[in-house]
Amino acid sequence: MTESSVQLRSAGGDFRRMALDLRRMSGTLSEVAIVWRRAGPCRPDLPLGLPLQLQAATHQLARTVDDLAWARPGYRPDLACPVTEQMSVLERDLAAAKAMTCGAVIPPVGDTGLWERLDAAMYRARARVAAATSRTPAAPNRRENPAMGGDLGPVTPRRMALHPVGVEAGS
Repeated sequence: MTESSVQLRSAGGDFRRMALDLRRMSGTLSEVAIVWRRAGPCRPDLPLGLPLQLQAATHQLARTVDDLAWARPGYRPDLACPVTEQMSVLERDLAAAKAMTCGAVIPPVGDTGLWERLDAAMYRARARVAAATSRTPAAPNRRENPAMGGDLGPVTPRRMALHPVGVEAGS
């Protein structure tokens, strides 16, 4: 087995482990939702739907990453950029939600340990996506030529479809 095939197989494993981390985060966010619901009478300012929205976004990202793990290696660089961007947005949203209950002058609601668990899982997921993308070879001319679609525009189902660069869906 060549070194490159070992690296590519390892990249798929990194994505599978990252998907597992994201699924665990989704479960932890379910626990955060329970804590927030119980704290509702004392903290009516908490948006009780926010942890559930974050849970849904995390679960969707886990499904996308799992698909990425099974994608052919030539497609992974094209799909990894939107995943990295979505992780950044998720990380920002998690930090904002955490600040609602874990700030310096904010009364705690008992979810501090859950946020620590989420922070650790996000750190692992970030490290895994960095490791996987460093092992995955770039598509030819993808990085050098911005006209080949190197933008980080919004993620749409069409952009996430497993099509080679330059081939439109349905053609």
